[in-house]
Amino acid sequence: MVRSLFLLSSLLILGTLALPVEEVDKFKQEKAELSKSCAKNAQWNECSNICPKSCANFDTINACFSLRCGAPACGCKEGHILRDASDHSKGCVTREVCREVRSKGQL
Repeated sequence: MVRSLFLLSSLLILGTLALPVEEVDKFKQEKAELSKSCAKNAQWNECSNICPKSCANFDTINACFSLRCGAPACGCKEGHILRDASDHSKGCVTREVCREVRSKGQL
């Protein structure tokens, strides 16, 4: 009986904290709009990477390490890294593309 009341009260509390469907849809739409302004193969993230990898350093051990979130910003999609850390407008590429770019001396 006590367990049932606990579960019921938990559900009631959770229900009061839930966002209305309209708010969730609005948030998703705003996030999609922000992602449209990101460079190629990048997406909007509420928690950006403070220590992003780029073609210049993707195969080295990064001295920068943080578990904290950076400010909301565009970041590379899964499987991609920054083409140029100093110019995010060049977008994100795969490691294979980085290897090609480096072998041609185009960094």
